[in-house]
Amino acid sequence: GGVTVNYPSNWVLSQATSNNSIIAISKESAVDNLEIGQVNINVEKKGFSGDFNSFVNKSYTNIQADKAFNLVSSGEVAINDDKALQYIYTSSSNSGVLKQHKALWFERGNEAYVIMYSAPVDKYEANLPAADYIMGHIKIN
Repeated sequence: GGVTVNYPSNWVLSQATSNNSIIAISKESAVDNLEIGQVNINVEKKGFSGDFNSFVNKSYTNIQADKAFNLVSSGEVAINDDKALQYIYTSSSNSGVLKQHKALWFERGNEAYVIMYSAPVDKYEANLPAADYIMGHIKIN
């Protein structure tokens, strides 16, 4: 899928929930019986045309119209000398679980890569250091 991922031994490959996923990894103790991680990092790749920032911003403009989503922050960040767009937001699922997400978007030609960390709100901060480590060590080839 064009990425190399290094992750701690207490994280494992898991089932992705998006059709655009390249790879999904989850904290081993948070994987359910369907092999879906409740604390996870998902890497997706999407083709786009036009301006990268406009493409990414439009994605979040669309989800903000849904009352289940709440944008916490957004902006440009540097990850290992690479520019990324970062979005942090919360969402509630049909099952009523409130999750927090941290998405990092990278541009490679006409491909947009998003690395997204997701966790239930009560587990987000505790797992953020491991997620930041993993997100900082994913290499887009």
